[in-house]
Amino acid sequence: MQNESNDNNQRGKKINWIKGILYFLILPFILMFFYAKFVLKAIREKNKVNMALSAAVFVLIVFSIVINPGTTSSSQENSANYSKDKVALSDNKIVENQTTEVVKEVTTENATEELKVVYNNLKDLESDELILNFIDACTSANIDVNNIRSLEKIDDWTAGKRYKFVYLGKEIILYTNMDFSISSIRTNGLRVFLYKEGHESLNVDDYITNSSITNNLESISKEYVKKRLNFPETAKFGLYDWGFGRYQNYYAVTGKVIAKNAFGVEDKLEFYFEYLIEDTTAKLVTFVMDGIYVVGSESKINSDYIGAQIEGLNVEKVNAENDSDDIILEYGKLGVHGKEIKIGNETSIGYFLSAGEYEVTNLVNYSILMIFKEKTIINSEGNEESVLVERIVFDSFESKKDIVLNEDEYFFISINTKLKMVPLD
Repeated sequence: MQNESNDNNQRGKKINWIKGILYFLILPFILMFFYAKFVLKAIREKNKVNMALSAAVFVLIVFSIVINPGTTSSSQENSANYSKDKVALSDNKIVENQTTEVVKEVTTENATEELKVVYNNLKDLESDELILNFIDACTSANIDVNNIRSLEKIDDWTAGKRYKFVYLGKEIILYTNMDFSISSIRTNGLRVFLYKEGHESLNVDDYITNSSITNNLESISKEYVKKRLNFPETAKFGLYDWGFGRYQNYYAVTGKVIAKNAFGVEDKLEFYFEYLIEDTTAKLVTFVMDGIYVVGSESKINSDYIGAQIEGLNVEKVNAENDSDDIILEYGKLGVHGKEIKIGNETSIGYFLSAGEYEVTNLVNYSILMIFKEKTIINSEGNEESVLVERIVFDSFESKKDIVLNEDEYFFISINTKLKMVPLD
Protein backbone atom coordinates (compact mmCIF):
# COMPACT_ATOMS: atom_id res chain seq x y z
CA MET A 1 0.00 0.00 0.00
CA GLN A 2 2.78 2.38 0.86
CA ASN A 3 4.54 1.71 -2.48
CA GLU A 4 1.26 2.37 -4.35
CA SER A 5 0.86 5.66 -2.46
CA ASN A 6 4.44 6.71 -3.34
CA ASP A 7 3.77 5.93 -7.03
CA ASN A 8 0.64 8.09 -6.96
CA ASN A 9 2.62 10.94 -5.40
CA GLN A 10 5.30 10.66 -8.09
CA ARG A 11 2.66 10.69 -10.88
CA GLY A 12 0.99 13.70 -9.25
CA LYS A 13 4.27 15.61 -9.20
CA LYS A 14 4.91 14.81 -12.88
CA ILE A 15 1.42 16.04 -13.85
CA ASN A 16 2.00 19.28 -11.93
CA TRP A 17 5.33 19.83 -13.74
CA ILE A 18 3.69 19.23 -17.13
CA LYS A 19 0.85 21.66 -16.30
CA GLY A 20 3.40 24.32 -15.26
CA ILE A 21 5.38 23.93 -18.49
CA LEU A 22 2.21 24.15 -20.61
CA TYR A 23 1.04 27.29 -18.81
CA PHE A 24 4.50 28.85 -19.33
CA LEU A 25 4.43 28.06 -23.09
CA ILE A 26 0.79 29.17 -23.67
CA LEU A 27 0.95 32.37 -21.57
CA PRO A 28 2.87 34.48 -24.17
CA PHE A 29 0.31 33.64 -26.87
CA ILE A 30 -2.58 34.57 -24.58
CA LEU A 31 -0.90 37.91 -23.77
CA MET A 32 -0.24 38.56 -27.46
CA PHE A 33 -3.93 37.82 -28.27
CA PHE A 34 -5.20 40.33 -25.71
CA TYR A 35 -2.56 42.90 -26.79
CA ALA A 36 -3.67 42.63 -30.45
CA LYS A 37 -7.31 42.91 -29.41
CA PHE A 38 -6.47 46.00 -27.33
CA VAL A 39 -4.62 47.63 -30.26
CA LEU A 40 -7.44 46.99 -32.79
CA LYS A 41 -10.03 48.42 -30.40
CA ALA A 42 -7.90 51.54 -29.84
CA ILE A 43 -7.61 52.05 -33.62
CA ARG A 44 -11.37 51.58 -34.26
CA GLU A 45 -12.33 53.96 -31.45
CA LYS A 46 -9.47 56.39 -32.31
CA ASN A 47 -8.55 56.51 -28.61
CA LYS A 48 -5.24 58.42 -28.55
CA VAL A 49 -4.32 57.40 -24.99
CA ASN A 50 -4.72 53.70 -25.70
CA MET A 51 -2.90 54.08 -29.03
CA ALA A 52 0.09 55.74 -27.28
CA LEU A 53 0.14 53.02 -24.64
CA SER A 54 0.11 50.34 -27.34
CA ALA A 55 3.01 52.02 -29.16
CA ALA A 56 5.07 52.17 -25.94
CA VAL A 57 4.54 48.47 -25.30
CA PHE A 58 5.58 47.70 -28.90
CA VAL A 59 8.81 49.73 -28.52
CA LEU A 60 9.68 47.83 -25.33
CA ILE A 61 9.21 44.48 -27.07
CA VAL A 62 11.44 45.53 -30.03
CA PHE A 63 14.14 46.92 -27.69
CA SER A 64 14.29 43.66 -25.69
CA ILE A 65 14.72 41.65 -28.89
CA VAL A 66 17.52 43.93 -30.15
CA ILE A 67 19.67 43.84 -26.99
CA ASN A 68 19.26 40.11 -26.35
CA PRO A 69 21.78 38.94 -29.02
CA GLY A 70 24.44 41.23 -27.50
CA THR A 71 23.92 39.68 -24.07
CA THR A 72 24.28 36.24 -25.55
CA SER A 73 27.47 37.25 -27.34
CA SER A 74 28.96 38.67 -24.13
CA SER A 75 28.11 35.46 -22.29
CA GLN A 76 29.83 33.41 -24.99
CA GLU A 77 32.90 35.65 -24.80
CA ASN A 78 33.11 35.25 -21.01
CA SER A 79 32.81 31.52 -21.42
CA ALA A 80 35.68 31.55 -23.91
CA ASN A 81 37.86 33.55 -21.47
CA TYR A 82 37.08 31.09 -18.69
CA SER A 83 38.15 28.20 -20.91
CA LYS A 84 41.34 30.02 -21.89
CA ASP A 85 42.22 30.58 -18.21
CA LYS A 86 41.52 26.95 -17.41
CA VAL A 87 43.81 25.72 -20.19
CA ALA A 88 46.54 28.16 -19.10
CA LEU A 89 46.49 26.66 -15.58
CA SER A 90 47.69 23.27 -16.79
CA ASP A 91 51.02 21.95 -15.46
CA ASN A 92 50.50 23.88 -12.20
CA LYS A 93 51.17 27.25 -13.80
CA ILE A 94 49.09 30.35 -13.25
CA VAL A 95 48.93 31.58 -16.80
CA GLU A 96 50.95 30.68 -19.85
CA ASN A 97 53.73 33.23 -20.43
CA GLN A 98 52.38 35.23 -17.44
CA THR A 99 50.90 37.85 -19.83
CA THR A 100 49.55 40.99 -18.17
CA GLU A 101 46.20 40.79 -19.98
CA VAL A 102 45.41 37.31 -18.69
CA VAL A 103 46.75 37.93 -15.18
CA LYS A 104 44.41 40.94 -14.86
CA GLU A 105 41.50 38.52 -15.25
CA VAL A 106 42.30 37.35 -11.72
CA THR A 107 40.34 40.33 -10.42
CA THR A 108 37.31 39.78 -12.69
CA GLU A 109 34.24 37.66 -12.09
CA ASN A 110 35.03 35.30 -14.95
CA ALA A 111 38.37 34.14 -13.41
CA THR A 112 38.82 30.45 -12.65
CA GLU A 113 38.67 29.21 -9.07
CA GLU A 114 42.39 28.40 -9.23
CA LEU A 115 43.23 31.97 -10.20
CA LYS A 116 40.97 33.33 -7.49
CA VAL A 117 42.88 31.23 -4.91
CA VAL A 118 46.21 32.64 -6.17
CA TYR A 119 44.88 36.20 -6.08
CA ASN A 120 43.49 35.62 -2.60
CA ASN A 121 46.95 34.49 -1.45
CA LEU A 122 48.46 37.73 -2.82
CA LYS A 123 45.65 40.13 -1.89
CA ASP A 124 47.69 41.72 0.93
CA LEU A 125 50.03 43.25 -1.66
CA GLU A 126 49.31 46.95 -2.02
CA SER A 127 48.00 47.06 -5.61
CA ASP A 128 47.22 44.98 -8.70
CA GLU A 129 50.32 46.48 -10.36
CA LEU A 130 52.47 45.21 -7.48
CA ILE A 131 50.85 41.76 -7.77
CA LEU A 132 51.73 41.62 -11.48
CA ASN A 133 55.35 42.71 -10.86
CA PHE A 134 55.66 40.21 -8.01
CA ILE A 135 54.40 37.35 -10.21
CA ASP A 136 56.93 38.29 -12.91
CA ALA A 137 59.78 38.36 -10.36
CA CYS A 138 58.70 35.00 -8.92
CA THR A 139 58.60 33.49 -12.40
CA SER A 140 62.19 34.59 -13.08
CA ALA A 141 63.31 32.82 -9.86
CA ASN A 142 61.21 29.71 -10.61
CA ILE A 143 58.92 30.40 -7.64
CA ASP A 144 55.48 28.89 -8.21
CA VAL A 145 53.04 31.42 -6.74
CA ASN A 146 50.45 28.65 -6.32
CA ASN A 147 52.64 27.40 -3.42
CA ILE A 148 52.95 30.77 -1.65
CA ARG A 149 51.34 30.80 1.79
CA SER A 150 50.86 33.24 4.69
CA LEU A 151 51.83 36.41 2.81
CA GLU A 152 51.66 39.43 5.14
CA LYS A 153 53.04 42.95 5.41
CA ILE A 154 55.89 43.60 7.85
CA ASP A 155 57.81 46.76 8.78
CA ASP A 156 58.82 49.09 5.92
CA TRP A 157 62.37 49.58 4.68
CA THR A 158 63.91 52.85 3.46
CA ALA A 159 62.80 52.50 -0.19
CA GLY A 160 59.31 51.05 0.25
CA LYS A 161 57.27 48.28 1.84
CA ARG A 162 58.30 44.79 2.93
CA TYR A 163 56.33 41.56 3.03
CA LYS A 164 57.07 38.04 4.19
CA PHE A 165 55.63 34.74 3.00
CA VAL A 166 56.21 31.01 3.29
CA TYR A 167 57.26 28.99 0.24
CA LEU A 168 57.56 25.21 0.60
CA GLY A 169 58.20 25.64 4.32
CA LYS A 170 60.84 28.37 3.88
CA GLU A 171 60.26 31.95 5.06
CA ILE A 172 61.04 34.49 2.33
CA ILE A 173 61.18 38.30 2.46
CA LEU A 174 59.93 40.58 -0.33
CA TYR A 175 61.29 44.14 -0.71
CA THR A 176 59.22 46.53 -2.87
CA ASN A 177 59.86 50.04 -4.17
CA MET A 178 57.60 53.10 -3.96
CA ASP A 179 56.62 52.70 -7.65
CA PHE A 180 55.35 49.12 -7.00
CA SER A 181 58.40 47.54 -8.67
CA ILE A 182 60.28 44.69 -6.95
CA SER A 183 63.65 45.47 -5.36
CA SER A 184 64.50 41.96 -4.15
CA ILE A 185 63.22 38.61 -2.93
CA ARG A 186 65.43 36.81 -0.44
CA THR A 187 65.36 33.87 1.91
CA ASN A 188 65.30 34.58 5.62
CA GLY A 189 68.10 33.37 7.93
CA LEU A 190 70.73 32.50 5.31
CA ARG A 191 70.05 35.62 3.25
CA VAL A 192 70.14 34.45 -0.36
CA PHE A 193 68.77 36.96 -2.88
CA LEU A 194 66.69 34.82 -5.24
CA TYR A 195 65.68 37.93 -7.15
CA LYS A 196 67.59 41.20 -7.08
CA GLU A 197 66.85 44.21 -9.25
CA GLY A 198 69.49 44.50 -11.98
CA HIS A 199 70.91 41.01 -11.36
CA GLU A 200 70.31 37.61 -12.87
CA SER A 201 67.79 35.67 -10.80
CA LEU A 202 68.61 32.41 -9.05
CA ASN A 203 66.65 29.15 -9.17
CA VAL A 204 64.74 28.76 -5.91
CA ASP A 205 65.08 24.96 -6.12
CA ASP A 206 68.81 25.33 -5.32
CA TYR A 207 68.08 27.15 -2.06
CA ILE A 208 65.18 25.27 -0.43
CA THR A 209 66.39 22.94 2.32
CA ASN A 210 65.59 19.23 2.55
CA SER A 211 64.16 18.33 5.97
CA SER A 212 65.79 14.89 6.13
CA ILE A 213 69.21 16.45 5.44
CA THR A 214 68.75 19.23 8.02
CA ASN A 215 67.67 16.68 10.67
CA ASN A 216 70.87 14.69 10.10
CA LEU A 217 73.04 17.82 10.12
CA GLU A 218 71.50 18.92 13.43
CA SER A 219 72.58 15.66 15.08
CA ILE A 220 76.09 15.84 13.57
CA SER A 221 76.51 19.49 14.60
CA LYS A 222 75.59 18.73 18.21
CA GLU A 223 78.46 16.25 18.45
CA TYR A 224 80.96 18.72 16.97
CA VAL A 225 79.86 21.39 19.46
CA LYS A 226 80.09 19.05 22.46
CA LYS A 227 83.71 18.25 21.59
CA ARG A 228 84.57 21.94 22.09
CA LEU A 229 82.95 22.27 25.53
CA ASN A 230 84.65 21.96 28.89
CA PHE A 231 81.66 20.05 30.27
CA PRO A 232 79.86 18.49 27.27
CA GLU A 233 77.48 16.57 29.51
CA THR A 234 75.91 19.89 30.58
CA ALA A 235 75.10 20.97 27.00
CA LYS A 236 71.52 22.10 26.39
CA PHE A 237 70.36 22.88 22.85
CA GLY A 238 67.18 24.93 22.52
CA LEU A 239 64.45 23.52 20.29
CA TYR A 240 63.86 26.89 18.60
CA ASP A 241 67.50 28.06 18.48
CA TRP A 242 68.34 26.18 15.27
CA GLY A 243 68.49 27.75 11.82
CA PHE A 244 69.14 26.14 8.44
CA GLY A 245 69.97 27.56 5.04
CA ARG A 246 71.09 26.28 1.68
CA TYR A 247 73.22 27.67 -1.13
CA GLN A 248 73.32 25.18 -4.01
CA ASN A 249 75.27 22.17 -2.64
CA TYR A 250 76.18 23.87 0.64
CA TYR A 251 74.02 23.71 3.77
CA ALA A 252 74.45 26.21 6.61
CA VAL A 253 73.51 25.40 10.22
CA THR A 254 73.36 27.88 13.07
CA GLY A 255 72.35 27.50 16.69
CA LYS A 256 73.02 28.18 20.35
CA VAL A 257 74.06 25.99 23.25
CA ILE A 258 74.02 26.54 27.01
CA ALA A 259 76.77 24.71 28.91
CA LYS A 260 79.05 25.15 31.90
CA ASN A 261 82.36 26.87 31.25
CA ALA A 262 85.67 26.16 32.95
CA PHE A 263 84.46 27.91 36.11
CA GLY A 264 81.36 25.76 36.32
CA VAL A 265 79.12 28.69 35.33
CA GLU A 266 76.52 28.27 32.60
CA ASP A 267 77.41 30.16 29.44
CA LYS A 268 75.45 30.67 26.17
CA LEU A 269 77.50 30.15 23.02
CA GLU A 270 76.64 30.59 19.33
CA PHE A 271 77.86 28.28 16.57
CA TYR A 272 77.78 28.15 12.79
CA PHE A 273 78.50 25.29 10.35
CA GLU A 274 78.79 24.88 6.60
CA TYR A 275 78.56 21.42 5.02
CA LEU A 276 79.18 20.40 1.43
CA ILE A 277 76.54 17.84 0.40
CA GLU A 278 77.70 15.38 -2.25
CA ASP A 279 75.27 12.54 -3.01
CA THR A 280 74.63 11.07 0.48
CA THR A 281 77.77 12.50 2.11
CA ALA A 282 78.04 15.66 4.22
CA LYS A 283 81.55 17.14 4.44
CA LEU A 284 82.25 19.74 7.16
CA VAL A 285 84.02 22.72 5.56
CA THR A 286 83.40 25.54 8.05
CA PHE A 287 82.85 25.54 11.81
CA VAL A 288 82.62 28.73 13.86
CA MET A 289 82.27 28.43 17.64
CA ASP A 290 81.47 31.56 19.65
CA GLY A 291 82.98 33.80 16.94
CA ILE A 292 86.15 31.74 16.39
CA TYR A 293 86.87 29.59 13.32
CA VAL A 294 87.49 26.02 14.46
CA VAL A 295 87.45 24.54 10.94
CA GLY A 296 88.28 26.61 7.88
CA SER A 297 89.09 30.31 7.81
CA GLU A 298 86.25 31.78 5.72
CA SER A 299 82.78 31.01 4.44
CA LYS A 300 82.63 28.76 1.38
CA ILE A 301 79.26 30.15 0.34
CA ASN A 302 79.17 32.52 -2.64
CA SER A 303 78.91 36.04 -1.24
CA ASP A 304 77.51 37.75 -4.36
CA TYR A 305 73.93 37.13 -3.31
CA ILE A 306 74.52 36.70 0.42
CA GLY A 307 73.76 39.66 2.68
CA ALA A 308 75.28 37.94 5.74
CA GLN A 309 75.97 34.37 6.77
CA ILE A 310 73.29 34.23 9.42
CA GLU A 311 71.36 37.23 10.69
CA GLY A 312 72.55 38.31 14.11
CA LEU A 313 75.66 36.10 14.16
CA ASN A 314 78.84 38.14 14.61
CA VAL A 315 81.64 36.09 13.06
CA GLU A 316 85.20 37.26 13.68
CA LYS A 317 87.52 35.89 11.03
CA VAL A 318 90.22 34.42 13.24
CA ASN A 319 92.10 31.30 12.23
CA ALA A 320 91.78 28.26 14.45
CA GLU A 321 94.77 27.08 16.45
CA ASN A 322 95.01 23.84 14.51
CA ASP A 323 95.14 25.73 11.18
CA SER A 324 97.99 28.14 12.01
CA ASP A 325 100.44 29.26 14.70
CA ASP A 326 97.86 31.65 16.18
CA ILE A 327 96.80 31.06 19.79
CA ILE A 328 93.49 32.31 21.17
CA LEU A 329 93.11 33.13 24.86
CA GLU A 330 89.47 33.71 25.82
CA TYR A 331 88.06 34.27 29.27
CA GLY A 332 86.41 31.18 30.76
CA LYS A 333 87.75 28.76 28.12
CA LEU A 334 90.62 26.35 28.60
CA GLY A 335 91.49 25.97 24.95
CA VAL A 336 94.74 24.18 24.13
CA HIS A 337 96.97 26.01 26.62
CA GLY A 338 94.60 26.60 29.53
CA LYS A 339 94.96 24.82 32.84
CA GLU A 340 92.92 25.08 36.03
CA ILE A 341 94.98 26.35 38.94
CA LYS A 342 94.01 26.71 42.60
CA ILE A 343 95.50 29.43 44.73
CA GLY A 344 94.17 29.45 48.27
CA ASN A 345 90.43 28.84 48.05
CA GLU A 346 90.04 30.21 44.54
CA THR A 347 90.18 28.26 41.26
CA SER A 348 91.00 30.05 38.02
CA ILE A 349 92.52 29.40 34.60
CA GLY A 350 96.17 30.03 33.79
CA TYR A 351 97.55 29.86 30.24
CA PHE A 352 100.90 28.12 30.02
CA LEU A 353 102.74 28.93 26.78
CA SER A 354 106.32 28.42 25.72
CA ALA A 355 108.72 31.16 26.82
CA GLY A 356 109.37 33.74 24.14
CA GLU A 357 108.07 36.91 22.47
CA TYR A 358 104.48 37.16 21.22
CA GLU A 359 102.54 39.67 19.14
CA VAL A 360 99.25 40.06 21.02
CA THR A 361 96.10 41.38 19.27
CA ASN A 362 92.97 42.42 21.14
CA LEU A 363 89.82 40.80 19.65
CA VAL A 364 87.27 42.74 21.71
CA ASN A 365 86.92 46.36 22.84
CA TYR A 366 88.74 46.01 26.17
CA SER A 367 91.07 43.31 27.53
CA ILE A 368 93.52 42.89 30.39
CA LEU A 369 96.45 40.46 30.21
CA MET A 370 98.54 39.65 33.31
CA ILE A 371 101.79 37.75 33.68
CA PHE A 372 102.34 35.80 36.93
CA LYS A 373 105.18 33.75 38.33
CA GLU A 374 104.40 30.05 38.44
CA LYS A 375 105.78 29.88 41.98
CA THR A 376 103.50 31.33 44.65
CA ILE A 377 104.48 32.98 47.95
CA ILE A 378 103.00 33.12 51.46
CA ASN A 379 102.03 36.65 52.45
CA SER A 380 102.25 38.24 55.89
CA GLU A 381 98.79 36.93 56.76
CA GLY A 382 99.83 33.37 56.04
CA ASN A 383 97.86 33.01 52.82
CA GLU A 384 99.13 31.68 49.51
CA GLU A 385 99.52 34.44 46.93
CA SER A 386 100.51 34.77 43.25
CA VAL A 387 103.35 37.07 42.23
CA LEU A 388 102.29 39.59 39.54
CA VAL A 389 105.03 40.38 37.01
CA GLU A 390 103.19 42.69 34.60
CA ARG A 391 99.66 43.95 33.85
CA ILE A 392 98.94 44.97 30.24
CA VAL A 393 95.76 46.81 29.17
CA PHE A 394 94.31 46.75 25.62
CA ASP A 395 91.73 49.55 25.35
CA SER A 396 90.67 49.30 21.69
CA PHE A 397 89.62 46.64 19.22
CA GLU A 398 92.54 45.09 17.28
CA SER A 399 95.13 47.06 19.24
CA LYS A 400 98.50 45.21 19.29
CA LYS A 401 101.44 44.87 21.65
CA ASP A 402 104.59 42.74 21.77
CA ILE A 403 104.81 40.78 25.02
CA VAL A 404 107.70 38.69 26.41
CA LEU A 405 106.95 35.60 28.51
CA ASN A 406 109.89 34.26 30.52
CA GLU A 407 110.53 30.80 31.88
CA ASP A 408 108.41 29.86 34.94
CA GLU A 409 105.72 32.41 34.03
CA TYR A 410 102.16 32.11 32.77
CA PHE A 411 99.37 34.33 31.42
CA PHE A 412 96.16 35.23 33.22
CA ILE A 413 93.29 37.21 31.63
CA SER A 414 90.44 39.23 33.12
CA ILE A 415 86.72 38.84 32.49
CA ASN A 416 85.50 39.32 28.87
CA THR A 417 89.05 39.30 27.54
CA LYS A 418 89.82 37.69 24.17
CA LEU A 419 93.33 37.86 22.68
CA LYS A 420 95.20 36.41 19.73
CA MET A 421 98.83 35.45 20.38
CA VAL A 422 101.33 34.96 17.54
CA PRO A 423 104.86 33.73 18.41
CA LEU A 424 107.55 36.04 17.00
CA ASP A 425 110.51 33.72 17.39
